[in-house]
Amino acid sequence: MKRLLFLLLFLSPAADAQLLRSATLEVLGSPGWYRVISLQKDGLVMIVKEDQTRFKVVRMDAALNKLWDQDLFLDTERGPAAVALHEGRLSLMFSETSGMYYQLLDFDLRNGEYVRRGFEIREFFQDKGLVMYRDKALLTGTNAGGLVYYVYDFQQDMGRMITTELKGKIEIEDVQVETDGRLNILVVEKIPGYANEARKKGEYVKSSRVAEVRLDTAGKLVQRKDIVPHEGRFPVSGTRNGELVSGIYQQPDGQKGLYFSFLKSDRNIPVFYRSFAALASGQEEGKQKEKFLKNASLLVLPPFEGRDEIHLGGVFYTPRYTNVRAYEGGRNAGGTVFSGMEFASSRIFSLDTEGSVTAENTIGINQMLGQLTPPVSINRAGAVAYLSNGKVLVRNFHIGSRSIAYQLTDDHSAGTPYVAGYRQVMHWYDNVFLAIGTQSRVEAQQVTPPTGAKKKKKRSIPYTQTRKTYFLTSLSAGQSE
Repeated sequence: MKRLLFLLLFLSPAADAQLLRSATLEVLGSPGWYRVISLQKDGLVMIVKEDQTRFKVVRMDAALNKLWDQDLFLDTERGPAAVALHEGRLSLMFSETSGMYYQLLDFDLRNGEYVRRGFEIREFFQDKGLVMYRDKALLTGTNAGGLVYYVYDFQQDMGRMITTELKGKIEIEDVQVETDGRLNILVVEKIPGYANEARKKGEYVKSSRVAEVRLDTAGKLVQRKDIVPHEGRFPVSGTRNGELVSGIYQQPDGQKGLYFSFLKSDRNIPVFYRSFAALASGQEEGKQKEKFLKNASLLVLPPFEGRDEIHLGGVFYTPRYTNVRAYEGGRNAGGTVFSGMEFASSRIFSLDTEGSVTAENTIGINQMLGQLTPPVSINRAGAVAYLSNGKVLVRNFHIGSRSIAYQLTDDHSAGTPYVAGYRQVMHWYDNVFLAIGTQSRVEAQQVTPPTGAKKKKKRSIPYTQTRKTYFLTSLSAGQSE
């Protein structure tokens, strides 16, 4: 087995990043998904699928010491459809592919004890976000009429669908619950247009707006704050952090870009725009750049507010597919198989409190990941942690330092599934990042027949099993607040 190590490359004495803690978690099987839920300074919860019917839930403190773990049986190909933190508890909601039957696992964060509950929704409903309020689950989604939410009362073992005042074509971006039970939801409202207006044929999205809406428990609209189109650019997505929102805008000709806006009034015009073409200025030029922009998408990072600056950005990624050939029934057969997300480059911006750009930096990302997880993260100090070739690098542009690189192995082929390498980096709390690495090992095993078996049948049966190790590393950069 390859030797594992932390290789710290201090490239500048002025760099202020430091490794805080590290821990490992090993599971038997070939996990299909994992998820890390930040509890801020109280630690984190990690959920890992172990095999087809089992997954593990682990609670760790801020020093990455394991507090408790639970092994659960649930046949699910995907991770939890929604997650909710409430009153010292963690709720995980799983849904079937059809979306009709839901299972809710509600954990006590102190000791890991949990309650499993289930309910059905026998109406057309596309679920999006879950919040918990007292002994009720509020599952937000959309139907043919607009935004609705399903309230399930576990004490009375009954649920009901509530129609809201938000009608039309709605996409839900984020759902939160306030202390009085009111919902605070970030949505995209799409305004349709038609190629044949008279017959309502050839529908397309003519325009859209992002809105933060507050709804009471009866579905009535209490307050809304809109981010409205401006000069032909209309927002089509949004990710928020308090009153800061960044996302993707689109123009009538189909061109897209990154925007940033405050949520301070009823109608807000973004104070920052940057086209995809400008964001990708470090990519190939000419036809190669056109081809890149046609195939690539931008993963928008949550904006952060520091002491006197706002930090935001995004990273370009492209899905990659592999041609697979097979020979079945005397003829050639095959197709394309998804092989992962290739992340190319990231652009990071610093803005003043009015939205004017004070600094911008481009980071080269050379990383292939099996799922759409962020390979770049920003913290409140404006420091950036990012992945490249299986390493995690930390950089603080404000003090002009070069990147500090941390890696899990000295193998030059790092980044492949069977070599230990970092696969994700996320903002954990304050100025602390969490880097997540993995390594898979396939081990040959043999089952020895029981004692007393007949001699000529006494042969070991060979088979293989997979062990996967997760490496968790906490790093800090920038002055703590």
